[in-house]
Amino acid sequence: MDLFATTLWDDKVLANIYLRLDAAGLADKVWYQSGHSLSWFLNWSHCPENGTVILARNNGTSVELCGIAWISNKQELGDTGTYKGEIGFAFLPEVSVGDAIKLGRIGLKFIAGVFNIDYLYGATPDSNKRALAYAKRMGMQMYGPIPNHCVYLGEPDALWFSYKAAADC
Repeated sequence: MDLFATTLWDDKVLANIYLRLDAAGLADKVWYQSGHSLSWFLNWSHCPENGTVILARNNGTSVELCGIAWISNKQELGDTGTYKGEIGFAFLPEVSVGDAIKLGRIGLKFIAGVFNIDYLYGATPDSNKRALAYAKRMGMQMYGPIPNHCVYLGEPDALWFSYKAAADC
């Protein structure tokens, strides 16, 4: 079984992942900063400012979708020739924690290389304990919480920032 990341996707693959995450009640937790829908997700995934990555498993005879990763808000740091970007992950409920960690590490390296990102950061609500634990297991440095910095599931919440240099992926 080979785990891999790819930017080779079509709208059917994206719709499949989004609808499965939504049916499992995960889409609200992942895209907590904006109202979301399938149409919104497809448009967001095609936006040139974002990089959407499919995380999957090759079983030898078929490919099994496992989740999605992305990079957004890519910015150059002054005139240094280095870039930072915000990352995120979402995994289908049937994916084991171990495979999610492996896929996350593959995804970080892939994003850093394909999208020329030197510094990766994330933002996670304090109430999303599973996502915070995931960021820590991914080796992200955690900063926070900053009180009342976001709204999560309709309520003001504190926010943790996470960071990792691409060289450490």
